[in-house]
Amino acid sequence: MTDSKTPASEVAALQPSPKGLGVLKAAFRERRTLAMLLLGFSAGLPFAMLFGTLNAWLSDAGVSVATIGVLSWVGLFGAFKFLWSPAVGLTPPVIGRMGRRRSWLILCQIVLAGALLTISLSHPGTGAIVVLAGAAALGAFASATQDIVIDTWRIEVADERTPVDLLSTVYQLGFRTAALVGGAGALVLADQLGWSATFVIGAGLMGLGVLGTLIAPEPKAAPRAAIARERIGSPRLRMTALVVTLAAWAWAAFMLVRFMVTALTVKPAPSAGEFTAVWGPWI
Repeated sequence: MTDSKTPASEVAALQPSPKGLGVLKAAFRERRTLAMLLLGFSAGLPFAMLFGTLNAWLSDAGVSVATIGVLSWVGLFGAFKFLWSPAVGLTPPVIGRMGRRRSWLILCQIVLAGALLTISLSHPGTGAIVVLAGAAALGAFASATQDIVIDTWRIEVADERTPVDLLSTVYQLGFRTAALVGGAGALVLADQLGWSATFVIGAGLMGLGVLGTLIAPEPKAAPRAAIARERIGSPRLRMTALVVTLAAWAWAAFMLVRFMVTALTVKPAPSAGEFTAVWGPWI
């Protein structure tokens, strides 16, 4: 039992995190937790379909293990997403009226739905595998960017009533539900409806992420004075560092995608080991 004079933040800290069905109940308790559940699903679905289900389709289509290995390199976007994370601090044009965080989320979700739809139309057993590889790379990039924005949103909307640990728990419920749907569920659907139809359904399910974004409240912007105190260096220096970082990552992404396309179209395919030895340290 807590004292009536105990601060709300301490009361929230004393309350145990929900477990089991309690997490689902907490997810529907208010607007932010429901949005977090749907955004977690939006993050987990492309992860499962691009890095698991797609490989199963390629194997079923008779694509060589070496080619599948090359395509799996799209996972590097997730590993190096911190390199372009400063870019999400900018507000996208046109749709920026939705708010900085929500507009980025909508943009990423539209790109992800388009990537999954493109994959569904690009059968790996044909010459369209290059289009498939490009769609997978674009989807992986959008998925990693969406993860950055979701993590930022979760931190910014948290308060004493809805702490970060509760939002993180609800996020994991949504993410793992999507992983089950996009993994085992997709394999069952593929057996009944075919791979193309399965990826079309996956593209449609990204609508749940869009719904989560529409439900999600836009975090309140921090006062400019507070932001200025936290930042180090001049605005010109920060912008220069951001441009250099983005240019370096753009070059690295170009090198990876170019190698993927070359490995899928040229016979004999270039050596992945040689490429890694020469360009890996630079990337």
